[in-house]
Amino acid sequence: MIGGITWFGSQYASQKSDDQVLQEAMNDLANQQEVAAAEAANLAAKVLTAPAECQGVTTKFVFDYVGLEPDDFVSWPNWTDTASATDQACILAAFHQTNAHAFAIQGQDYVKSDPPNLSVARFVEDLSSAALWTDDVEYDDPNASAFALISGYYVDRAESATKPAQDY
Repeated sequence: MIGGITWFGSQYASQKSDDQVLQEAMNDLANQQEVAAAEAANLAAKVLTAPAECQGVTTKFVFDYVGLEPDDFVSWPNWTDTASATDQACILAAFHQTNAHAFAIQGQDYVKSDPPNLSVARFVEDLSSAALWTDDVEYDDPNASAFALISGYYVDRAESATKPAQDY
């Protein structure tokens, strides 16, 4: 009997209290959040490289399409109507790469799908503005390198406090 009471007492004393279990769970969650924040910061600082599909592509489509920006409350024209097959391959590759990176920073999975026209329009608008700080690309120059423009966009994006996690 004394052995049983002793065994029961030692078992009870060695069990963690609810407060201890809760504290350990909170500590684990805090550690996981710290690791996730560090990973997100590393990803956000990473400068992406323009996709290979953009090699040899010019900025003509980007500046032509931005020139078609509609008045308020009017939809953007379908971007695929004005983009060549190589332009489309470049824009889609960069679009999906950008979104996959942003989703990774947000801690989410990105599923590739056909993007809505407005999403691509916003992306192309942001690409066009990168001409303002990208070497060898002048705004509205149709013969500049799309690869250089997208690379410039990625440099600016990595240096921003908010843009790396922005998806389209």
